[in-house]
Amino acid sequence: MSLWICAVLVCAGEPEVAMSLEGAIVHRPAHFTHRQAFLDLPETVVLLADVPADPAKLAAAFAGVASADGEQPGMKLPASMVATGPVLDGPDQVLPRRLVRRGNRLELEILHTAVRLQGVQLRRNIIWRPMVEVPLELPPGLYQLDVTWRAVAGLPDGKPLDAPPLIRSVKFAIEPGKRP
Repeated sequence: MSLWICAVLVCAGEPEVAMSLEGAIVHRPAHFTHRQAFLDLPETVVLLADVPADPAKLAAAFAGVASADGEQPGMKLPASMVATGPVLDGPDQVLPRRLVRRGNRLELEILHTAVRLQGVQLRRNIIWRPMVEVPLELPPGLYQLDVTWRAVAGLPDGKPLDAPPLIRSVKFAIEPGKRP
C-alpha cells in the first residue's frame, strides 16, 4: 500500500504528457446475446494482455479479470486497457477523447452522448453498454489508471450535460520482460 502512495506523490509534480489514442476501439455489440453479455458486465476498467475479437469471448475475458478491489497483478506488454461505461440508449455515441500521463498516473477521458438526458423521445430503443479498448505502451513500473466517462450534448465538442461523471480506477504493474 505505501508503494502506491509513494507513486502517487511522485506523480504530483510530473508534467502532463499526452498519449496516443491511435488504435482505440469502441466496442458496440450488435447481436442480442453479445449486447446482453456486455450489459451484465460491471462499470469498471481492467487490463487485458490479449483482447479477443469475438464479443462473447471479450465479455468473458473482461468478466474474468474484473474485480471490486481495483488492483490487478503484474503483466507484460503488449496490453490494452478495457473500460465499460454506463448503459446507453440506441442513438448514443462514444468517443475516447483524451489520454494523458503524469508520471505513473494515467487519465483517460471518454465522452458519450446521453439522448435520454436531453429529453429525446425514444421509440423501439435498444440499450447497450459501451466498452472502450485502448492499447498501452508503458515502461515497467507501478501505475494507476483513472477512466472518466462524461455525458455531453454531442460529439466531438458538445457541452457537458447535467450528470455526474462515471469514474473508475485500476492499479496495475507492468513487469520488465521481453515483448513477444
